[in-house]
Amino acid sequence: MILQSINLHNFMSYADAHLDLSAISVACLCGANGAGKSALLDAVTWAVWEEARAASEKLIRQEQKEMWVDIVFTLEGSTYRIRRSRQITPSRSGDKVNSKGSLDLHINNGNGKQGDWLSLTAASTKETQQKIGELLKMDYQTFVNSAYLRQGAADQFARKMPAERKQILGEILGLSEFDRLQELCREQLKPLKEKCERLSGLLSRLPEIEEQIKQLEGEKIGFTASLNDARAQKDKLEADLSLWQKKAHEIEARQEKQKGIEVQLVALADEINILGRQNEELKQRFDNLKDQAAKQSQLESELIYYEQTVAAVKKLDEKSLAAQNLEKQKSDTRAMLSQERTQLEVELKQAQKEANELLQHRIKITADLKNQDVIVSEYKQYQEMLVREEELSCKQEAYAQIKQRMTDLQTTVDEAQIRLSTEIEQKKEQLTKLKAIADSESFLEKQKAELEAQEAELEKKEKEFQFVADKGQQLKTTIENIARQIDDLGKSQAEYARKIEELSKAADSTICPLCSAPIIDRAAVIKRYEDAIIQAKSDAVSLEHEQSQLEGERTQLRAQYSQLNNELALRKDLDKQIGQFKEKSRVIKETRENEKKLTQEIESLIEQSEKNDYAAVQKASLINLGNELGALQFDPALYSGVQSQIRSQRGIESRHNQLLRDLAELNKIDLAAPALDEKIQSLQIILSEESYGGTSRDAIRDLEQQFQEIDYDSAKHSQFKEKLTALLPSVEKYKDIKRALAEMPNLEKNIADTQKWLIGKVNQQTNLTQELQTADWSIDNSAPIETEIISIKTILKEAQSNYELAVHEQAKVLASLEQAKKEILDLAEKKSQLNEARTALDDFTFLAECFGKKGIQAIIIENAIPEIEIDANRILSRLSDNKMHIALITQQKNKSGSMAETLDIEISDELGRRSYELYSGGEAFKVNFAIRVALSRLLARRAGAKLETLIIDEGFGSQDDYSRDKLVKAINSIQPDFARILVITHFSDVKEMFPNHILINKSSGTSQIELIN
Repeated sequence: MILQSINLHNFMSYADAHLDLSAISVACLCGANGAGKSALLDAVTWAVWEEARAASEKLIRQEQKEMWVDIVFTLEGSTYRIRRSRQITPSRSGDKVNSKGSLDLHINNGNGKQGDWLSLTAASTKETQQKIGELLKMDYQTFVNSAYLRQGAADQFARKMPAERKQILGEILGLSEFDRLQELCREQLKPLKEKCERLSGLLSRLPEIEEQIKQLEGEKIGFTASLNDARAQKDKLEADLSLWQKKAHEIEARQEKQKGIEVQLVALADEINILGRQNEELKQRFDNLKDQAAKQSQLESELIYYEQTVAAVKKLDEKSLAAQNLEKQKSDTRAMLSQERTQLEVELKQAQKEANELLQHRIKITADLKNQDVIVSEYKQYQEMLVREEELSCKQEAYAQIKQRMTDLQTTVDEAQIRLSTEIEQKKEQLTKLKAIADSESFLEKQKAELEAQEAELEKKEKEFQFVADKGQQLKTTIENIARQIDDLGKSQAEYARKIEELSKAADSTICPLCSAPIIDRAAVIKRYEDAIIQAKSDAVSLEHEQSQLEGERTQLRAQYSQLNNELALRKDLDKQIGQFKEKSRVIKETRENEKKLTQEIESLIEQSEKNDYAAVQKASLINLGNELGALQFDPALYSGVQSQIRSQRGIESRHNQLLRDLAELNKIDLAAPALDEKIQSLQIILSEESYGGTSRDAIRDLEQQFQEIDYDSAKHSQFKEKLTALLPSVEKYKDIKRALAEMPNLEKNIADTQKWLIGKVNQQTNLTQELQTADWSIDNSAPIETEIISIKTILKEAQSNYELAVHEQAKVLASLEQAKKEILDLAEKKSQLNEARTALDDFTFLAECFGKKGIQAIIIENAIPEIEIDANRILSRLSDNKMHIALITQQKNKSGSMAETLDIEISDELGRRSYELYSGGEAFKVNFAIRVALSRLLARRAGAKLETLIIDEGFGSQDDYSRDKLVKAINSIQPDFARILVITHFSDVKEMFPNHILINKSSGTSQIELIN
């Protein structure tokens, strides 16, 4: 993330401000206390995370109702823009204030122009903030604990608890992605476990379904034979019924034809009457039209006069329209003339205003030039001092290079000593730990015997548990089968009772109400059904008794199952203990092998430390560089004094530049004033003589002449319109006569067609009457046919019922068989799914452990710690003249003597190691600065979301002049690692050490930004 620009509106002390950082790599943000320097950085954190020194509502500029901050930054080659706003409105009651905010995120798809921004804003502010977090891979706390050294909070990281430091370091390293991956893996575990349990339960039904398929295959063969017999009987009866029904349909057709002729005769009589009336009405209409046609000649003269009047009105309408257009043009031209005068008056006022502003500006510049000679003299002396400083700087560069090389070499020597001491201490701690582990071998032998005994006991109970589970499943299947048999017996009893009731109701009939066949011995049939009911009740009682006994046995098995299940719950803990035991045994074996080797390594390292046998090349180089430094004969104090004088007089150059700008501005005013006075005099003459708008004035005179030439008379126009209205009734009558003459030929044709239709209908009526009187409509006796059809239908109904029953029973068997086969295939698929689920469960369990705090994350942190430590010590050695060093400790002994994870900061100087709290404010800031810059460099180098911006807010107050100079040099030395470094200070000597200044001034309560290169 590299800041490119900041735009503010009504944010804290800023009204409207813009800061472009695109051309700046290092800049000093300077200004008086309270001018608004830190507020500018609050705007950045508020725009990105809505975090600042106060709540959002309190950040709005006083007496304003809304604010917004717009920042543009680049990240991984793309340009983004974040805009956050906040509005406040009073509540309805007026006793409190409501606020509402918005957040927008855009990406640039071109060269940064306004139209090239594409919106990435989500549906809600919360979702958009989440997108920003995913984009930056960093939250507010990580930012202020690394790349942003806030005023008075430089020690924020150092004063955190070890666990909090590790969390911040994890955010910097992007380890939250591994937490997200671990959580995703854990989310998969529960449904996979449930799936495995569910599939295992389903697969237990496989033997039962295979037995059911064998039984259904046998039933299928028996039902197929019964179905074929029922189908043959049904087909024969349907053929007989079809023959008898054909005879009945022939008789019915003759009856329907006779009725149809009678209906047609009635309809023809009605149509003949209607056509007769229509013919008379058409003749009467024709006679009326002939009378109207006789009046045509009387109205033709009035029509001619009407057409002449219409032509005269049309011509007058055209003149009226032309007169209206001329009036409109004249009005528009007068408005243009008035507009020209107004524009000239505005130009005159603007020119007079500019002339007055030039006069006031000239007076101000003349006053500023009073000290011109003094400024020129001081500037000449300042230039001479710069020449002297240049002469000394040649030697200073060589001196600084030698000192820097000596500092780097000394740092390397000290780091080698610290690493050697640290390695000795760590190996001693490891040796102590190994001895403690080895001493626990006797305890493990006893634990091994106990674990083997517990494992044998649990295996015995597991076999018993499996036996109980299998027997319980068998009892469940048997009880369910008995329940189905009892239910079937109940249904059979109800069916037998229904049949007995129907037989009793039809006691006087010789036809069986159940099968529609003749019945011989009704009492015997009823007795047979009653015996069947008694037998079914007896069978049901026996089955219920057996079911009750099985339920009791099943209840006992459930209690035994529950007890065994509770006892087997200890298996998981036992497996864990066995795994731990095996791991401890392996560790002890390795410990015995490593203890002797580690002891030899420690003795070798101690001997090396006592002989100072480390960094020999660097120590020799330090001696040579010391000799070179003495031969150079350079006095840093003298050079520093010259630089101090230059810094104190650096304002002379800006005053001299301002003098040159004032002289140039005065020359511009003297050149511009005469032309402006001439313009004012010219405009005053034009307005007083009204010599403007000549074209518009000529156009008005031409329009008035054209209006007179039209010769339009409005009274004559109205008279012609009244005549036209009076002639309209005669015109309408003439049109009616024309329509009547056009209608007469069609009317004559309609009369002839109606007469023709009438004759045709009368002939059709005569023919139908003759057919009805002469045809033979006698009908044979159809009673025997109906009796035979009823008898066949009765027998066919019973045959169809038997056939449908056979089809239904066969369909039930086939459906059950198909369902059972489908369940077999489904269970085979379930078995495959179970294997896949178990594999996936093992994989996700392994991945969850790998992505956890003790897996990949621990490895990444362990690898990053040395890099942070080296960077921090390199910077700290420059700031403290190689006197202070830090070490980051990731493990320490706890109360039980074992090693625990931590992240402690140890600081050492020429007096030895001391805690962080015992160092002075200046020394503590150097430590904090070194650590924070090392963290920031890590952020700037991380993949995917580099933070290449470093911000230091008022970090110089605790430092003396020499230390401030060192601090600035340290900042310049890390410049290649950051694309943007912003330093906030109110010290003028520090400000002058940076090439770019962002000056914050506050006037009348409003902060303003000025960029000085």
